[in-house]
Amino acid sequence: MIVVNKDEKPFISGLHTIGAKSKTDELAHAYRRYCFQTAAIRQQFLHYSVGTKVTGIRKTNIAKLTLPVPTVPEQTAIAAVLTDMDAELAALAQRRDKTRALKQGMMQELLTGKIRLL
Repeated sequence: MIVVNKDEKPFISGLHTIGAKSKTDELAHAYRRYCFQTAAIRQQFLHYSVGTKVTGIRKTNIAKLTLPVPTVPEQTAIAAVLTDMDAELAALAQRRDKTRALKQGMMQELLTGKIRLL
């Protein structure tokens, strides 16, 4: 099944997918998105995961995860800073890709002899 989340980003749900949502408003949505990408949380997921070839985590173990929870306004501010950084990184990556394409085109022109240096 293909699902589209609030950010319009599609993802595919597998057979053993657990739909987890917060029971309280302690976590701002944007903060939660970044918080689950941290090394500390990933380490906890690895600690509680089971399986050899395909690993997974039980619902009961998800409840054992500990998250840093500042106040909601602070969470919103943290998420805003991280979102701005993501946008800046995306812009830099786009600029890098354009520069690489320009370099590749210049190399092609110079190496084929279409452009000669004096």
